[in-house]
Amino acid sequence: MKKLWPIKNRPILLGDIYVNGRSDFKRFLEFNSNGENSPEDLKQWIKELLEIPILYEHKNIPNDCLILDVAVRKYQAGTDAGLYINQFIPIIWRPSIKLEVRLRDFNTGKTLREHTTKKIMGWGEFFNRLFSLKSIFKMSNTFDSNDLKILLAKALMESLLWAKKETKS
Repeated sequence: MKKLWPIKNRPILLGDIYVNGRSDFKRFLEFNSNGENSPEDLKQWIKELLEIPILYEHKNIPNDCLILDVAVRKYQAGTDAGLYINQFIPIIWRPSIKLEVRLRDFNTGKTLREHTTKKIMGWGEFFNRLFSLKSIFKMSNTFDSNDLKILLAKALMESLLWAKKETKS
């Protein structure tokens, strides 16, 4: 049945961005000596990847707009450190990211909906990288910040599709 009035999409502005920090031990195991993949890096990546107007930078805010808040609850860049510590008891983990988003009404500040997504590098790609010649002979890092950025982009895309669907209600 056709509706009498067309569905109007409500505009979305980017609100708060929160990124949980990680322990020094985990950063050490991921060979993160130069401080890449910091919470500040992830916040900047989110702003660049989303390209949504930011709430506190927007002058004329429409009354019917929604605010999208993003929280990175957990992330890891992946490591193969365990293979070098003890090859019989390997300590390895895949790059992954867990993202939570919520839509808030601008006028009331009330949370309308929440969505959680988790993206993990697939086992096939993980083992191909782990046992590649580059990795075995340590010609380069097995995992880098680009792997984490790709997972973040996938999680954000899924969250945006969810938010777009929710704005129609």
